[in-house]
Amino acid sequence: MADSSEELYERCCKQANSSEEGYKKTFKQDELLQLCQDGENESLKAVTGGDKLLPLISRLSKQWLIITHKTSNGTSWAVRPRKVASQVRSLGADERMVFEVIEASYEEGIWIRTIKNKTGIKDTHSLDKLVAKLQRQKLIKSIKNVKAMTQKTYMLSYLAPSDTVTGGSFYDAGVLDESLVDEVSNIIIFHVRMLSWGAPPKEKRIKKESSPILIRDDAEHEAGPPAKKRRKSTTGAAVKTEDIEDLGTARRPRKRPHLDPDTQLARIAGYAYPTATAIHEYILGTGILKGKGSSLTVDEIQNVLNVLVWDEKLEHINGGYRTVRGVKFKHPGVEEDVVITAESKRGNGLTEAPCGRCPVIDICGNGGVINAETCVYFGEWLSGGATVTA
Repeated sequence: MADSSEELYERCCKQANSSEEGYKKTFKQDELLQLCQDGENESLKAVTGGDKLLPLISRLSKQWLIITHKTSNGTSWAVRPRKVASQVRSLGADERMVFEVIEASYEEGIWIRTIKNKTGIKDTHSLDKLVAKLQRQKLIKSIKNVKAMTQKTYMLSYLAPSDTVTGGSFYDAGVLDESLVDEVSNIIIFHVRMLSWGAPPKEKRIKKESSPILIRDDAEHEAGPPAKKRRKSTTGAAVKTEDIEDLGTARRPRKRPHLDPDTQLARIAGYAYPTATAIHEYILGTGILKGKGSSLTVDEIQNVLNVLVWDEKLEHINGGYRTVRGVKFKHPGVEEDVVITAESKRGNGLTEAPCGRCPVIDICGNGGVINAETCVYFGEWLSGGATVTA
């Protein structure tokens, strides 16, 4: 049994170290049974059920090589480094009790006040000595929690704190890196803007050709003006002015309505707008950010997007969203003179409808004093603005 338990422990350590979680990785019973079937160890292959697995787990637990976690999702196990297990076995009763309380907090860490309450050690000086000894043995470490910077927080030395404790890539030693947040925000705004709107079509300017200069002969000038004015065509042949007038007024091609240079046209319906995952891939793929910025996660990008939505710099939309009118982009923080024209007064479909401009829409509802059934503005709107009488 000793050889089998040691073999199982080594396999668990190997799989934990090869995963992104490291020693934070936990194993369910099915995973442990699968590890027993891997490899060529015949004694481990004989472990095919929980009744045969339990003695191995019990032996490893007595040697402090394995930790048992009981949660609402069931029981799972995690391995300790062999050196840590050896140190824990040599601890005194009070030291081991403090260690187990800190170990139970796992990657979240635990406050010194909570340690005092859970261990029942009321003497602050005695508790500080026990914690200091565990720190000297490098079994635990002190970390800064962004949620409570003034509180002393402790956790296992061989584990990395979670992002909820450190704040993730946007925090450096517990301090928010505002410059990194601003840089990521500006990159996101620029990228979303470029993918969300199309530039207005530019009108092609036709270069006018200069009229040929005709040099008159002095003899012809003295003879008097010619009967008909002539000018040369592009082919060199003379064209009479009366012939041009006889052609009538040619229909001029329709010109596009005037668009402000900053006006942006919406994409067609069904266009795939950028998502948090796509923005994350863009930022990491371009290599714009260096240092901690290069390790941003999708969740961290999503948090920045949420802030930009709250600041009304971006808008969260669902699939199938579309607009029908161009939107003029305004750079954040740049004040512009607003010129109200007939075009801007017309609005769009939402603002033209009565509900889009109704000042009491928040209290409008079925069965209330103000409701859509008795609203008189729908009749006026549907009739083109004329007042409807009963």
